[in-house]
Amino acid sequence: MEQSNKSRKRLILWIVAAVVVFDLIVAALALLAFLEPAHYRPVRLGIDEQEVAAKQFYHRMMDFDDLAQSNTPFEFVVTSDLVNRSLASMDEIAAMVPGGQSGRVQEIAAAADLRDPAVVIRDGKITLMIRSDRLGVVVSGDLSPTIDSQGRLAVPLTAVRVGYLPVPEALIRHQISRTRDRLVALHSAHQADKDVPGSEVSTDLASMAANYSLRMIVAALDGKPIVPEGSYRHHRIRLVAIEPADDKITIRVVAMPRQPAQPAAAPSAVAPGPAASQTSVQSSPATTQSR
Repeated sequence: MEQSNKSRKRLILWIVAAVVVFDLIVAALALLAFLEPAHYRPVRLGIDEQEVAAKQFYHRMMDFDDLAQSNTPFEFVVTSDLVNRSLASMDEIAAMVPGGQSGRVQEIAAAADLRDPAVVIRDGKITLMIRSDRLGVVVSGDLSPTIDSQGRLAVPLTAVRVGYLPVPEALIRHQISRTRDRLVALHSAHQADKDVPGSEVSTDLASMAANYSLRMIVAALDGKPIVPEGSYRHHRIRLVAIEPADDKITIRVVAMPRQPAQPAAAPSAVAPGPAASQTSVQSSPATTQSR
């Protein structure tokens, strides 16, 4: 009987100990999730500062525009400071794009209970972070862009965290699939609306930036490489290197030769018969009019 009581007490102690350990683990995980990452430092700007940052972003894009038209290889550097100031000024930047609406970006983010995006660039990774008001946490994801031996760009999503707590891939796969579908729909809408009347330079830059950004994000979610090449104005350019390190992204771009135009087919030497003569006569007024 005494032995049975000892066994029962021992079992109760084990259960209590297991419950205490489980509670400690849950508390530790919750602490990791709700702690704000030390390197999360979103930029917050006033209205006047946003206008200045939007103009800086625009002028930097003009620099890219000039280099892209030079038809020579070039290197382009984007600092994390420029990226974060631009993220804090997305409403003003959106208003500068033909067809854009001031305040629209903030409305979309607020509808999703998201705010204060930030980017950290270091050690070959681009870490994207944003605060979720609904969850009360900072969510971050690591992108590791690389270009393989075949010249294809891959931007894999290598890690996702809530606070400091790593999120298992199985838990985020469904959300990634939903996000990808939304981005594909957004890309399709952009392709349909890219010929917005307005400044040619602004439209080209907005179209190129939106197209490549969406393509890279979708490729990252898919885990598939893409060919980083496209037409820009009267040139065709290709990204050959991308190096995120030391609070900046350095990209190297080269001009690609265009495919030569196919020669027009030579007219067949057929003697004009009555039907041909009639066709020729009927075509003459139209030809004259087009001239």
